[in-house]
Amino acid sequence: MFRRLILEDWQRSLSILGWAMFAFVFISTGVRALLLSRDEVGRMEGLPLEEDLHE
Repeated sequence: MFRRLILEDWQRSLSILGWAMFAFVFISTGVRALLLSRDEVGRMEGLPLEEDLHE
């Protein structure tokens, strides 16, 4: 089925660029998460995840 799919050069390069951008964001987010200090992790643990209901 995919053998009949004809891709132009610009379509192939855009798909490779999209995958490269996804990989960069995924890897950089993972590295940033691994390099967080313990103080920063503790501060993020205390962040509220739900909205306050003061209305």
